[in-house]
Amino acid sequence: MAKVTIHYGKMSDTERQRVLRELAQPVPVEETIQALIRNLKRYEHKFGLSTVEFYAKFLAGEMGDSFDVIE
Repeated sequence: MAKVTIHYGKMSDTERQRVLRELAQPVPVEETIQALIRNLKRYEHKFGLSTVEFYAKFLAGEMGDSFDVIE
């Protein structure tokens, strides 16, 4: 199981409790995967590259460092 460390900063007790309640909720994996696929397709269209091509160029330093690329 993954370990998560939360740095609350200047949160009130009520805000901390809300965050912990939200973190305790199950993650809808199917919806999360579908959202990831939609995002990948959007970027594939935007950059005119498949995800595999983009990633290879990114690792090779050929994609620049604009916000869209880093995102």
